[in-house]
Amino acid sequence: LPRPGWDGARQSVADAHQALALSRQRGRAVRYADDWVAATLLAAGPVLDAPCARAVEVAHRSPHLADAVLAFAEQGLAQRPIRRYLDVSSPRLMPVFVLDKYAESVVDLINPNPSDLEHTARLVDLIGARARCHLHGCRLVDAPFAPESFDLITSISVLEHIPEDLAAVRQIWNLLKPGGALVLTVPCMAKASEQYIDRDEWGLLDKDSDGHFFWQRFYDQQMLEQRVFCVTGEPQQVAIYGEKVAGALLRNSARKRSDPRYPYWREPYMMATEYRSFARLDELPGEGVIGLLFVKKI
Repeated sequence: LPRPGWDGARQSVADAHQALALSRQRGRAVRYADDWVAATLLAAGPVLDAPCARAVEVAHRSPHLADAVLAFAEQGLAQRPIRRYLDVSSPRLMPVFVLDKYAESVVDLINPNPSDLEHTARLVDLIGARARCHLHGCRLVDAPFAPESFDLITSISVLEHIPEDLAAVRQIWNLLKPGGALVLTVPCMAKASEQYIDRDEWGLLDKDSDGHFFWQRFYDQQMLEQRVFCVTGEPQQVAIYGEKVAGALLRNSARKRSDPRYPYWREPYMMATEYRSFARLDELPGEGVIGLLFVKKI
């Protein structure tokens, strides 16, 4: 980064001191450009100790929380041969995790957002997997794949943003091989609802008659049956996680938008203390997310 003047020099010297402290701890040379996260956290240790104490306590008491998402991703998949894998626009860490875990698989990633696709490409390069990973800057409806092409398909927090979600589920299911697995997550509530906003977040949608753009829907049991299960059949595994008190997520989202010093580091602690698992959608007091694992019958 360009850092002109004395202020820039002071920042660079401070970075060098952080890198030196990390080098001493690790017993080897480090580059600040590569290890700046670890160097910054090490330097901030005394400041973070007190606010993180409660989070550490929760993690020790409930060690399963740290592995919950990855465990769900792995359940039911470990024994399946995954030669070809498709991800439909998930947050990039999910497909990169699968790409890294299944080293023999060939992977196709769909994302119509050029910026997201660029960031994903960098992660793919970092794990040295570009040779077997194909990036497609297109929507699902324009995807260039033959029916029954994939052993595994994932789509994490995507379906709720697609106005024609039933058609999308049908296309995804058509691309899955018999015996293949589909992992979906969508936001959920005890009673279904939809949200509209005043901007087109990804440049893909048309305005409605009121001048608004479709944003997302929250699925209840009836909507899942009408929009998803009618195509896929019942899921093999289900996991529901939601806020303990209605409105918690909305209040936190509002703070995130308005507070330039929003503590992103606190979010794992927040998820561990203000959210919990639920057995049924009608038990949710507010917003939640449901993870679904389907296996296509042979």
